[in-house]
Amino acid sequence: MFLLASDTCACPLLLPSHLPSCSFSQFFTAPLFTPEGTDRELRAVDSENSKNLQSDPWRMRQLVKSTSTSTHPYHKYGTGNLDTLLHTPKQKNIDVRKELLAFHKKYYSANLMNLVIVGPQSLDELQKMAEGMFCDIVNSDLEAPTFEGEPVAEADLKQIIRCVPVKESRSIEMTWYLPSSRPHYRTKPQAVASHVLGHEGKNSLLSILKEKGWANGVVAGAGEGGSDFSSFGLGIELTEEGFEHWEEVVEASFQYLALIREGGEEQWKWICDEVKNTWDTSFRFLEKGAPETWAQQLASRMHIYPIEHVISGPYLITDVNMQLVADLFGRLTADRVRMLQVAPELESVCTSTEHWYGTKYHQEQLSAVFLEKLRTARPPETMVLIQPNPFIPSDFELREPDADASKYPVEIVSTDTWRVFHKLDDKFKMPKLNVMLEIQTPVAYESPYAAVYTKLFTQLLKEELNEFAYDAEIAHLNYTIDSTAIGFNLMVAGMHHKLPVLLSEIVRVMFNFEIKSEMYARVHKSVARDYRNFMFEQAYQHAMYKSGVVQQAPRWMYEQYVTIIDDVTMEDVQAFIPRLLSRAYVLGLVHGNATKEEATAIVKGIQDVAKIRPLMDGEHPHRRVAIMPTEKPTLLARTHADPEHCNSASEIVFQIGMEVNMKRRVSLDLLSQIISEPFFNQLRTKEQLGYITHSGKLRDYTGIESYIFLVQSSSHEAKYLTWRMNLFIDNQALNILKELSEEEFNSHRDSLIVKKETKDKSLADETARYWVEVSKHLFRFDIAQQEVELLRKSVTKQDLIDIFCEYVAVGAPKRRKLVVEVEGKIAPGEDG
Repeated sequence: MFLLASDTCACPLLLPSHLPSCSFSQFFTAPLFTPEGTDRELRAVDSENSKNLQSDPWRMRQLVKSTSTSTHPYHKYGTGNLDTLLHTPKQKNIDVRKELLAFHKKYYSANLMNLVIVGPQSLDELQKMAEGMFCDIVNSDLEAPTFEGEPVAEADLKQIIRCVPVKESRSIEMTWYLPSSRPHYRTKPQAVASHVLGHEGKNSLLSILKEKGWANGVVAGAGEGGSDFSSFGLGIELTEEGFEHWEEVVEASFQYLALIREGGEEQWKWICDEVKNTWDTSFRFLEKGAPETWAQQLASRMHIYPIEHVISGPYLITDVNMQLVADLFGRLTADRVRMLQVAPELESVCTSTEHWYGTKYHQEQLSAVFLEKLRTARPPETMVLIQPNPFIPSDFELREPDADASKYPVEIVSTDTWRVFHKLDDKFKMPKLNVMLEIQTPVAYESPYAAVYTKLFTQLLKEELNEFAYDAEIAHLNYTIDSTAIGFNLMVAGMHHKLPVLLSEIVRVMFNFEIKSEMYARVHKSVARDYRNFMFEQAYQHAMYKSGVVQQAPRWMYEQYVTIIDDVTMEDVQAFIPRLLSRAYVLGLVHGNATKEEATAIVKGIQDVAKIRPLMDGEHPHRRVAIMPTEKPTLLARTHADPEHCNSASEIVFQIGMEVNMKRRVSLDLLSQIISEPFFNQLRTKEQLGYITHSGKLRDYTGIESYIFLVQSSSHEAKYLTWRMNLFIDNQALNILKELSEEEFNSHRDSLIVKKETKDKSLADETARYWVEVSKHLFRFDIAQQEVELLRKSVTKQDLIDIFCEYVAVGAPKRRKLVVEVEGKIAPGEDG
């Protein structure tokens, strides 16, 4: 169950065979709200809230809400904590359980609720189940709540709120509060505004600001809203220089708005038509998602759209209405704007403290002189609008497989520098194609400096390509480039028609790359900031990261990157690029709407540009893992790098071994399924240790299998979390396995079989599954079938007990145990 701004959505995920006997409906017909359950859940809410106290997105969102109109619901605190849910009600003699029951009675009426059931049964069967399970929900014939007034009063417009972030970031965000956009879902004027203002290609607002060295990114689009209001935002990620010139950045934004408003009908028509085209294509070739996601989306949409448009409403633009677009831009004025400025440099002026998150801020009116500049802003002659998109696809023809086509990827290129597999899509019938490349080179991670050089290279390359590739992204054609411990990955995915054009240009720029000094300055600062900001991540993320540092060899540390990056020059990176690219080994997969001949031609095209020489024997990079000792556990304890971080975390890792043992692999999956729920129930539900509680098998990119237990808490020290997890592992887990009845074991096994037999929901899902096998050099493309066969015929309860006793239990002969503790700031008296 989760909460939205005006909705509550509950969505259990069941095996199809369990649907007829589901007791889910009783929550709505006969809720218990037991005192124990109420206390447990309010503490879970507090734990989730504590997890987000140092999260900038949560802090900024609440700051905007807290400074809005105090009489409007938008102003309210968005989550909850022990003060609001326990201590304050006690002081006021309020019975929280009674309030919950009253709230349930007041709002949980059948006429305000939507029900969506997604299952393999026929529609008639699903309808019969729905009527049988949910017909007892009382219909009190209530009216849906409405909220009078504006979320932001007239007096709070033409304001700027300045605040200090936890992580190092600089931005200026302009927000306009508008009438609800829901009546215009068929024309979507905000989609057109988002397209033009959020564009990143040539002649865009971002392009102008980047040329001046003032911005790294821009985001534009619909913000928070509902049935009574909507909002539109334009957010700009600033460089340090951009922060110094923030008024000029805002002025340039209003000049661009003026340019848009002055555009003639001919200009507007092609922009509106192009937006309609891309949205229509997105809907036409929309792939299936997870059934629980589909159910959640439909249930929420039924409150917004007429039933005949519940599926198409968020996607299709059925009418191009240029007047509505013009009206929207007419509302994006200086007199209706509210700004949020974020930067660490603002600390001296931010003397107020937001109540819920403790964010330091200052609120003031924009000066009359500055407002007049924005009102009268006009575009300079050099400022022109974006151009038509050359990547809009027009070829949607599907390739047909040969009669003898393989069920799995087959090798189409094999040389001393390239090995590429291909699979023509024969399941999803979409004009989409995915190309995955892993460029393996020993110099990419040979030292901390090399790792930083490689990271800077990939980020600089993306920056160089951004204006060209952004049009492709709008046309549903995306790419990613990421550095790794053995080189870097290049992945291109989307509509097949123009994909070879994008891929060829990426490779051409990559192998002929000359760094521009002004670009290097911006990217270098951005990467350095990202390295520093990692220190502010959640405690559990630090625990998992540190466990990787301990186990993987080599594994350089962020602390090293932070120390050296300021010394790295543009000349260093430029000199490193030929070393990085001259000799390598490339693994690849081409999967989707391309024949073998087309896939081979795509590879040949990039081979002609990428003149890669082969690696020598012994030079191929490998991912290695340090084997933990069996004599005693290995402990790594660290204090969180952020002294204000209020969460602690502990991760316990049991190394199992290489994942080549298929029976052990699938047995670990089953063991994980059986143990995870009791672990969660004991440590989170009963002991209330923390919101983040997880256990299960882990298969990382090294090909090593491990079994992990992880807890993050805002109320207990890391060593206490370790102690409680050890009690469960050493005293309960084995008994859970031993006491499992044959019926229970069979039920878990059958459930896992259903999961492994579940068909891929999209081409991307199938590609990801194949790519795991290619990137690990295992090539077990039918692994799911092998696992199901083993589950049905070979895996027994005793196998699970044997694995636990061999690798996990106290005294196990192969117990290789690693404990990583990250200590945060614990409130006085909470633990010890």
